[in-house]
Amino acid sequence: MKQNEGKLSLKRALFTGTLLTLGLGVLLAGLIACNKNDKDQTTTTTTTKEDVSGPTVTVPGGPYYSPSAVAVSEDGKWLFVGGTTDEKIYKYSTADNSLDSYYDAKAPVNGLTVSGGKLYATVGKLGGKLVVLSSDLKEEGSVVLGHTPIDTVVKGNTAYVANRFSCSVSVVDLSSMKETKEIAVSREPMALELVGDKVYAACHLPEDNGVAETISTRISVIDTAKNEVTGSIALCNGAANVKDIIASPDGKTLYVSHSIARYTYPTTQLDAGWVYTNGVSVIDVAKEKESYAFLLDELEYGAGNPWGMAISENGNTL
Repeated sequence: MKQNEGKLSLKRALFTGTLLTLGLGVLLAGLIACNKNDKDQTTTTTTTKEDVSGPTVTVPGGPYYSPSAVAVSEDGKWLFVGGTTDEKIYKYSTADNSLDSYYDAKAPVNGLTVSGGKLYATVGKLGGKLVVLSSDLKEEGSVVLGHTPIDTVVKGNTAYVANRFSCSVSVVDLSSMKETKEIAVSREPMALELVGDKVYAACHLPEDNGVAETISTRISVIDTAKNEVTGSIALCNGAANVKDIIASPDGKTLYVSHSIARYTYPTTQLDAGWVYTNGVSVIDVAKEKESYAFLLDELEYGAGNPWGMAISENGNTL
């Protein structure tokens, strides 16, 4: 009996060893194929991408661009696209999708903002920069700021820049291109919106204790006259992963895209948004308070995964 058990154990060991050998062989073959593909791709210097409407867009370099930011010129004639991997900013004609020029940022491009005929680019990680470019992508100035500057709003001759991992907003004098103040805000500011004399910093994650009765991310309110945080707007319970904030044309309403964690529910199922869903919070600017939130997910089609937002000129469509 013990002898038979020993034979069975030996057979199992040999069978297991064979499977491991085959598995390692497949893994090695996959790695070789991936390396070969990478080598083949790195020799490419020009990449052409098909647009769904027909025309093609050609960009220099390659093969990876990782577009992370998009902005449109105020006259609507030019499209600016920033890349995280190739660290460049491209300028395209909206008339025929042709490439006009590009700027080498030499660092990942985190955000692009058009204001007053200029392009404001936030680039880099630790010790990132705000770079001011002309409409022809000529650098006019830059200033070193915090960790991962990601979004910019401009008020007159002052720029406000969100430094994501510094948990701060930098105040920059555009005449001297110097940081005049760094304002501490809530956890990981991701996006900024300017309404009147206030800057609203939408922060990515909650700062609440994990056992708090309510856990939600916040919008830090900055008074531009004092350059100080004068208020904080809590989103709905479970709100986190904030990506963007945008104001209605009349400035009376703010919209914030984020996810909603239903952390108080038992994890008996994952479908139907039981544990995690996506939505948009609607904020009353005058009251500095959330009015309500609406969901984006559809049961039969999956998660909305909201990120950037835009709103129509009449404010009727988000």
